[in-house]
Amino acid sequence: MSMRTAGRRSWAVFVAVVACLLVGPGACALAGTFSPVGTPIEGEMEVLTEVRFPLVIERPGTVRITATGEDTLKFRLYLYDVNGTSVLAQETGGHASSRTVERPGLIPGTYFIRLYRTQGQGRYSVQPELAAATTPEDQEPNDTAEQAQVIPLGMKTTGLLGYGNVTGTDVNDWFTVTTTAPGTLRVSAEAEETLS
Repeated sequence: MSMRTAGRRSWAVFVAVVACLLVGPGACALAGTFSPVGTPIEGEMEVLTEVRFPLVIERPGTVRITATGEDTLKFRLYLYDVNGTSVLAQETGGHASSRTVERPGLIPGTYFIRLYRTQGQGRYSVQPELAAATTPEDQEPNDTAEQAQVIPLGMKTTGLLGYGNVTGTDVNDWFTVTTTAPGTLRVSAEAEETLS
């Protein structure tokens, strides 16, 4: 490789890092946006101290991210919220070439994965996975009495509580029932063990 080519490569890396600092986490998405289904993102860290990737979640659930690198590359792994600044999960202890983070209860949105190089250089692979919630979502918004969703008598509805992001967590779901005669109204609710 000639010095001129090497100079251009260094300049391109410098521009990418400056763009990341000026524009935000999305600018570091050197490999592009990806979702938890499909093939892993692969790359190499030689000069860059960190790389970030937007992660699009289309269904609520638990996100698990596994990053592996060559033995010569040591890094930390972070998952950031939709704002790109709040850390949702991290694995940062010691020096490691393989890391995994997990965050339950995420709602659909764009999140950010960050690899931060602490030692060495080498190739890496990042694989996100989504364990989607199996309960169908309820119609939102229904977080106040004024937003209550109608449940016809004799019918059943399902929904999700405890899912959220930096803007908040869904802790209330309101429903309304209309009766046509006097009598006793029985209402029952069941929840997964994780909702306590």
